[in-house]
Amino acid sequence: MARTLGKTEVSSRTRLRQKGGIVANLRKLHAPSNSNYRKGSPHLSHLALHDNLVEVLRRTVQRLSGQGLPLRVLEIGAGHGGFTEHALAMGCDVTAVDMSGPSVDELRRRFGTNPKFDSVYNPDGTLHDVDGGYTLLMLVSVIHHIPDYISFLRDASRRISPGGALLTLQDPVWYPRHRASHEADRMSYFAWRLAQGDAIGGLKTRLRRIRGVFDETNPSDMVEYHVVRNGVDEQMVLSFAREAFSEATLIPYWSSHLGVAQHLGDRLGLNSAFGVVAHGYDPRQADRQSADRELAYGQLAGDRPAGQEDMLAARDALVGDVEQQDIAAVEVPDLELIRRFVVVAEELNFTRAAARLGLAQPPLSAAIGKLERKLGVRLLERTSRRVTLTPAGAVLLEQGRITVEAAGAAIERARRAGTQPRRLTVAVKPGTGTDLLKQIMQRCAEDPRMPRVHLLFGHPGGPAAAVRAGAADVAILRAPFDQRGLDTELLLTEPRVAVLPASHRLSGRPELRRADLAGEPMPHWAGAPDPVAAAYWAGADTPGRAADPRDGEPLPGPEINDISQLLDAVTLGHAVAYVPASVAHQHHAADLAFVPVSDLSPSQVMAAWPDVSRSRAVAGFVRAAAEVAAGHAGRAAALA
Repeated sequence: MARTLGKTEVSSRTRLRQKGGIVANLRKLHAPSNSNYRKGSPHLSHLALHDNLVEVLRRTVQRLSGQGLPLRVLEIGAGHGGFTEHALAMGCDVTAVDMSGPSVDELRRRFGTNPKFDSVYNPDGTLHDVDGGYTLLMLVSVIHHIPDYISFLRDASRRISPGGALLTLQDPVWYPRHRASHEADRMSYFAWRLAQGDAIGGLKTRLRRIRGVFDETNPSDMVEYHVVRNGVDEQMVLSFAREAFSEATLIPYWSSHLGVAQHLGDRLGLNSAFGVVAHGYDPRQADRQSADRELAYGQLAGDRPAGQEDMLAARDALVGDVEQQDIAAVEVPDLELIRRFVVVAEELNFTRAAARLGLAQPPLSAAIGKLERKLGVRLLERTSRRVTLTPAGAVLLEQGRITVEAAGAAIERARRAGTQPRRLTVAVKPGTGTDLLKQIMQRCAEDPRMPRVHLLFGHPGGPAAAVRAGAADVAILRAPFDQRGLDTELLLTEPRVAVLPASHRLSGRPELRRADLAGEPMPHWAGAPDPVAAAYWAGADTPGRAADPRDGEPLPGPEINDISQLLDAVTLGHAVAYVPASVAHQHHAADLAFVPVSDLSPSQVMAAWPDVSRSRAVAGFVRAAAEVAAGHAGRAAALA
């Protein structure tokens, strides 16, 4: 049964409390024994985020240990044990509870032989079979699955010994309180979802949610119950923790499925998820505060039992109503509208943007206005003199680029899969590790499981852009490059040397420093300016090295597109340059001199592939590349 939820529609939530087993049964459907928890769990798949959350756990356990309390953890909704393993490694006794049979089987398979581990299969979602005496109650990515989460937390906390602690992590914040973060999160999730397979199913789910349609028969709707009630109210969770514990801290942070969005959200200070850490559990204080608050909520709600819906309504009466947008009134923006907005936002000029898009200016202005009306926010501030981005426009520019790029890449990958089966496309730049690449291809050709390798040269944006655009499956390239949306593997590191005309005054030196070449013209690469790449090719990126005033600024040299053009520019006396040592060994010439430089950063050859890729062929290629590169390591060291 599917229906649309308006501002006052709560019947589905009430029915969830009456049909206690429906969430449990659908979680079993959504989490079969072969499900990939890591793939859909940002707190497990993003290393930096995962490490930060594990550090929160470590500090919590360390504090309990310092208080002389036994380390007994009750972990609710343990899944496949992503945090169970860390608690065990910290010396805790862990009882893991889950309502999914396959998850409990996986937990027992992984940790069943550890004497500090115990598990409880809890199919009805209650804790009737769980005793007390625990010093830490841990819930990671759990609360948002529970309709009446405050009552559940109150009941679960009764299993904590006096003085114990509570740790919750990886639950979505309350959407109306964090509108910009929520919109950014929705867009990044949509971009990620397009690349996960079953794109049509994902689009249908997104359209249902934006229209407010909630299908009780659909696992993807039911298991993520928080999309119906606008996330989890982190302030309510914090208030509960402060009532039951002597101290409590809210930890808001950014969590996104998409790798590049995770990096951007961190830098922008967005908050899409939260955790709560509380210490000093006081059962008498908890019971007293619980009774007082339920009485207050019950009176405000008309003396009815204070269930979650009544508590939410009473909360608004107590702390002030927060403006909420009717989700049924929000339309999904057309992808073409977002693409047009991105171009306008990049140019900040409607005339130039219209020229890029091949449109007249009036239709473009109308399209931006339509997008603003659909979203209900202003994206651009326009005057007769200039165009500027609003805060909402800045978020949409960053996330819109990701969305448009991901959609285009998904279409291109689908086209290649249909027209070029059993072919692995590798993007390369001429002159990048030619010997290495040749041996990698030979290794792949010897493996009957590998598809035929096809090399892609000369993509307009370079190898990394080819992979992001879906034109290639993997790339072999030299750093630095734009790593947005990519996973990488370092294959080879080698020194760089200076290349000079043979007639240059310094060509006979046994070794140089960067300062020796101060003021010399250096070539610059064609394409959009990239400060990181420019610093690398100018030798100004050496890590840990203080700036030397003698270095000076290099003079602008000729524009180049490849290594051959670079060497020609040097031969003609128009520039000096820095190149990998292997280039020197491949391009012996009487009119060129290659001289070691003592204070120059090395060159790195890397493999790069989409961070959403689950291709066995890509994994096989990267594995072969790493094995071949290991054999080249000694040769690269000899060049130093």
